[in-house]
Amino acid sequence: MKKLLALLIALAMLWAVVPSLAEDGASEEPVSVTIFHTNDTHGRYDSAEGMGFAMMASFVNAERANGANVLVLDAGDTLHGTVFANIGEGENIVEVMNSIGYSAMTPGNHDFNYGYDRLKELEETMDFPLLNANILLEDGSHAFTPYTILEIAGKKIAIVGAANPTIQSSIHPDYIQGLVFEGIEPVAEAVQAVRDEADAVIILCHWGCDAAYDPNSVEALASIEGVSLVIDGHSHTALYDIVQHSREEDAQSDPPLVTSAGEYLQWLGKVVLTFAEEGLYVQASLIPDPGLYEDHDIINLLETLESEQSEEMDQVVGSTSVELIGEREIVRRSESNWGNLVCDILLDATDADVAITNGGSIRATIPAGDITARDVNTVFPFGNLVVLMEVSGQDLLDSLEGGLSVYPETNGGFPQVGGMTVRFDPAAEPGERIVEVLVGGEPLDPEATYKLATNDYLATGQDGYTPLGEAEVLFTMGAMDEVIINYLKENSPVAPEVEGRMVAIDAQAEAEAEPEETEAETEAEETTEPTAEDESEEAEDDAA
Repeated sequence: MKKLLALLIALAMLWAVVPSLAEDGASEEPVSVTIFHTNDTHGRYDSAEGMGFAMMASFVNAERANGANVLVLDAGDTLHGTVFANIGEGENIVEVMNSIGYSAMTPGNHDFNYGYDRLKELEETMDFPLLNANILLEDGSHAFTPYTILEIAGKKIAIVGAANPTIQSSIHPDYIQGLVFEGIEPVAEAVQAVRDEADAVIILCHWGCDAAYDPNSVEALASIEGVSLVIDGHSHTALYDIVQHSREEDAQSDPPLVTSAGEYLQWLGKVVLTFAEEGLYVQASLIPDPGLYEDHDIINLLETLESEQSEEMDQVVGSTSVELIGEREIVRRSESNWGNLVCDILLDATDADVAITNGGSIRATIPAGDITARDVNTVFPFGNLVVLMEVSGQDLLDSLEGGLSVYPETNGGFPQVGGMTVRFDPAAEPGERIVEVLVGGEPLDPEATYKLATNDYLATGQDGYTPLGEAEVLFTMGAMDEVIINYLKENSPVAPEVEGRMVAIDAQAEAEAEPEETEAETEAEETTEPTAEDESEEAEDDAA
C-alpha cells in the first residue's frame, strides 16, 4: 500500500514558500536549483533492494545534461551495512559517492561503526564536506565542519549539518570516545551564523522525523528561524509519512518543508528551490524508480571494486575443528552448534548477560576446516547489526515465548541462545510453553534487568520478539559478519557443541513422575531407623 501511495505522490509535489534570506537574493528572472538527496542507504549500493547508485547516477546525470543546477546531498547511515561497504571500512562507498558527485553529507550513527578516527580518515578522501554542527570534542571545538556555503547558479545555499543527540545511545561507546553530542542550540547558532549571507539555509540532518523522536526534526529543526528546508534521515521515513506543522509565531508564512527519502535507495528524494522576487519556493517529491539505464561509469566502478573485494572475501579468517551446522531444518527447530557459537560471540563482543539470535539468520553450514570471509557472509548475508539492549526478565521470557510460538513447525524465529538455558514444553499452549529459564545458572527473575545482545532485526520486535521493540537500546555495533570475522581471527580454531541450551521436554510426564519419586523417598526416610553403625559414624564425625 505504501509503495502504491508513493508511486502516486511521486508525481505530485509538496511545496512551501519562505522569504528570501539575503537582501540581494531577489531576481527578476526566477532561478531554480535541483537537490537530489539520499539517506539510510546502509551500504546498499546495487539494485538488489532499491534503485542502487548506478541507476540513481543515471537520473542525476540526465538532469545535469539537461542544464539543471544540481546538488546531491546525503543525510547519513551510508558508509556501513553490507560486505561491500564493510570490507574497506566505508572506502568503497566514498569512492562511489565521489564519482556520482555528491555535494555534502552529514554523518549518521552507523557511520561511526568503524570508529570516529576512521570516519575522519574517510572524510579526508571525500570530494565533499562532511557536516555536523552539534557533535563536539571535549574541549568544545567541533568534531566536524559545522556548515558550508555552496554557490550555484548565482545563489548561495548554506548547508548546516546536525544529528539527534540521542544517536549517541545507538553507537558503541568505544567508537565515540571523546565526543560530546549536544542538542539543538549549536545547530541554531550555525544557522544564525550563515543566514545573512545565504539565499537559502538547509539543515542536512540525521535526526528522525516520526513520533518516536521527541522532539522530531519537524518540531525541533524546522522551527529554527531562518531555515528554508530540512533534509532528514535516521527514522527511515519517506516524505509522504511526514506530518508537517504550522508555524504559530508567523501564521503568514508556511514553515520550512521537512523531507526524507525512506531507506536503502528505494527512493530518490528531489527538491526544487525556485528563487523569485516574492520569495523562495520549495517543492519536494520522491522518485521511486528513475526508469533509466544504470550509469555505465558507476557500473564499471562497482565491478572494479567488487573484483578487488573478491580477493579479500576469499582470504581465510579462521578455522573450525567441527562442522558448523546451519541447515534450515535444524537451526529453525532446535539448538545448533553454529547458533551457540554466534551467541557466544555476541556475548564476547558486548559483555551482555544473555544473547539471542533467530535461527533464520543462519543460512548455511560450514564444513570443518578453514573459514573465509565469503563463507561467513554466505551464512549471514543480511548485513544485520549487533545490538545491546536492556530488557526486563519478563520481556525476555515473553520474547522467548514468541520465538517458540509455532514449534515444532520450522520457524525462522526459533531462538538460538547464549548465557542461558531454556526448557520448554511443546504440548503447552503458545505463550505458556517455557518451563524454566536459567541465566548464568540462576532462575530467570521477571523483575530483574538483563543486558541482551541480539541482532537489529530482533531488536525491532520482529519474528515474534515483540517486547524487544519497546526495550532500550544501549548501543549498536558493527554487522554480524564483521563481528564474527573479528572473533574468528582471534579465537580459531573453534569447536562449538550442542550443550542443552534449548531443551524440549514432556512436562506432563515429568510432573507425573516427580511426585511418585518424592513420595517414595519420603516414606523411606520416615520408616528407616538408624543402625548402630550409623550412630557410630555420626559420633566419629562429631569428634572430627
